[in-house]
Amino acid sequence: MPDESEASSRQRRSEAATMRFPRRVDALSSLFAFSGSFFAASGVDGQSRSTADFILEEIFTNQVKYNAEGAGEIEVSLRIAENVLEISVTDFDSERFDLREAGEVDVNAALNDRKPGGLGIHLVKKFAKRIDYDYVDRRSKAIIYFDLG
Repeated sequence: MPDESEASSRQRRSEAATMRFPRRVDALSSLFAFSGSFFAASGVDGQSRSTADFILEEIFTNQVKYNAEGAGEIEVSLRIAENVLEISVTDFDSERFDLREAGEVDVNAALNDRKPGGLGIHLVKKFAKRIDYDYVDRRSKAIIYFDLG
């Protein structure tokens, strides 16, 4: 008979959830309720939850801020496989933006010499184990993977 930790580990490997959110910054509270519920049910630790919520907020708010004229909702999917969290954010009416191609931020430059913007994406790229991107017929989908603690 498997012990409790083995059963918990097996359960975490197959967890998945998807939900759509209005294209508004005030939807963040619903987004965090969705992610919090998923993480609690999946046994995700606090540090990994904080990192995941940061990634979700950054990608979601960028889609809202830079594509405010886009139509429809934004879909967020969370999945855990083999102790890796997969965060998928899909905008169904968007211009192409592959965050892997976003310019690097010089974090060592003096504050007065830095250009505004880009730090959030820079941090997402640092946290990520891997980033995939797909763009077809105005559907922009970013998938960020990172190891759970």
